[in-house]
Amino acid sequence: DAFTVYGAESAFLGGVQISAISSGYNPTANTPIVITFDDLLASFSIYGTNVGENGARAEAFDAMGNSLGYSENFGVDIGQFNNPLLTLSYSGMKSIRLYQPNSTSFEGMLWDNMSWRKQGTSVPEPASAVLLLTGVAGLVMVRRRAR
Repeated sequence: DAFTVYGAESAFLGGVQISAISSGYNPTANTPIVITFDDLLASFSIYGTNVGENGARAEAFDAMGNSLGYSENFGVDIGQFNNPLLTLSYSGMKSIRLYQPNSTSFEGMLWDNMSWRKQGTSVPEPASAVLLLTGVAGLVMVRRRAR
């Protein structure tokens, strides 16, 4: 993770702190932090560190902007020691939106260990290909014997 770190707490945790420094911006459903990927994803995960009563939500969207689903967690008060892993596993994810579902208190967001896996095409296992070829060879031999 080559993210800029702010504050002693986030430096200790090795995370990214995204906080509202004025009442002009709060990462809500209407103003989320959006991460867009070049490739489609099969899975995405991120730790919401010290999640408080505002909660933390990671929501997945496809290339057309349709919501695929979400993962969220809520803590208590300022959320110390509540570090949930938010995981999304949906085929065809193109973007992720991070935000606080509630805004009952003035607190920022702290994220850590973001990871993802690209969606790939399935490749047959070598053992499956060998088994298929053995079956075809057996059919050819049976047909030759029948002649």
